[in-house]
Amino acid sequence: MKKTTAILMIIVILAVLLSSCGAKSADYAVKEEYGDYPASTSAEQKSSFYPTDEVAGYDSAESEGVGLLPTESIGLKPGGGLKIIYTSSLYMQTEKFKESYDALVDLINKNEGYIQYSDISGGYTSDSGYYYEYYAYFTVRIPADKYSSFLTHSESIATITNKSENSEDITSVYIDTEARLNSLKVQEERLLDLLKTADIMADIIEIESKLSDVRYQIESYQSQKNTYDNLLGYSTVNIELREVKQIVSPKNTFGERVTTAIKESFELVMDFFRGFVIFLIYALPFIVIILIVFFIVRAIVKRAKKKRKERQINNPVNQQMPPPPYMPNPYLNDRTDNNNPK
Repeated sequence: MKKTTAILMIIVILAVLLSSCGAKSADYAVKEEYGDYPASTSAEQKSSFYPTDEVAGYDSAESEGVGLLPTESIGLKPGGGLKIIYTSSLYMQTEKFKESYDALVDLINKNEGYIQYSDISGGYTSDSGYYYEYYAYFTVRIPADKYSSFLTHSESIATITNKSENSEDITSVYIDTEARLNSLKVQEERLLDLLKTADIMADIIEIESKLSDVRYQIESYQSQKNTYDNLLGYSTVNIELREVKQIVSPKNTFGERVTTAIKESFELVMDFFRGFVIFLIYALPFIVIILIVFFIVRAIVKRAKKKRKERQINNPVNQQMPPPPYMPNPYLNDRTDNNNPK
């Protein structure tokens, strides 16, 4: 009985603790999304992306040190006469997110670019005490003639862990689109001249129909050309900026990797115990209530057992009756006497 009660008690405690943990562990994420806006953002607008506590003595020109990758760009530069779209991706780590963010926005401003898309999250501590680092993703548009300069100076903002650059040559497509557009504009002028001299209604209707079709094609090709001009005039840079506790260069030797693994495992264990302590604090009221109920039930069960034993002692049920006294059977005695004649 004691073992059964203990097992039931453990099951009830675990169920209540897990339910309370699930109710209190609803962490929240701070996430902001922004549409297209000029990069020349004021200081007040920039501060809306994260807490506004100022960093004393910060200079955006100061860097965090040499990155993990070579600081030399591969040198993609707009070629004369060629229509080339340039795109790159930067993956950056920093121990001082706010300073790196401000320096990045200043660099965009200096290069006359703008932020097309921004997504920032993190920078808060959960109920369990775990701190979620800042994370930001940007899509930046930089004038093509300042694209290489922007990539070069971005390496002084934070540690670049990965960088990729891509170029797409659309010279032939652009020339073909431009030629078709010019040809359609010439057709439009001829149709307008014919429309001015046309006298017959049927001819006027036919000319206007063809003119409408030509103008539709002109709008389509003009829209395509405008898209190409935008991609050619402004290069695209995708930037991922992540806050980290410590920037560590890749370890090559086995001993260094073992040391790093031990250190990280120790940090994980400490985080686990800190979270467990917070969990116990949240669950303490439930544990007290469960213990009170347990002792009350235990006292009731003991009292019931005691009363049952007392009833068994006072009112025995299975107690054996004493055997009846021996009584001789006269019939058997008479038969015995007849069988043994003297």
